[in-house]
Amino acid sequence: MADRRTANGLTRFDPDQGLLALSGREPDATVADRRRVNTPPAQSPIGYPPDAILTQEQVAAWLGISTRTLRKLPIRRWTSSRRLVRYVARHVLQYLEEQAT
Repeated sequence: MADRRTANGLTRFDPDQGLLALSGREPDATVADRRRVNTPPAQSPIGYPPDAILTQEQVAAWLGISTRTLRKLPIRRWTSSRRLVRYVARHVLQYLEEQAT
């Protein structure tokens, strides 16, 4: 094995471990293990009564999409101004049923 210098000091380079040995990380810490730590906890599903009046942020969170994508969908909405957009939950459910069949 050859000695290599790194920013942390002198370490041994093992070609079987590759660059992982030089990075100072534990050899058993895989990328999948690190990703699993940062995953958000499972959220409970959002439910609204059919007559609820919703903002576009609420509908986007409900559908799991961005507000920009929501504006492109053909869902009935009430638009008073560019910023003031409201949806009726019944119309959102109707759109979802049409897409599912």
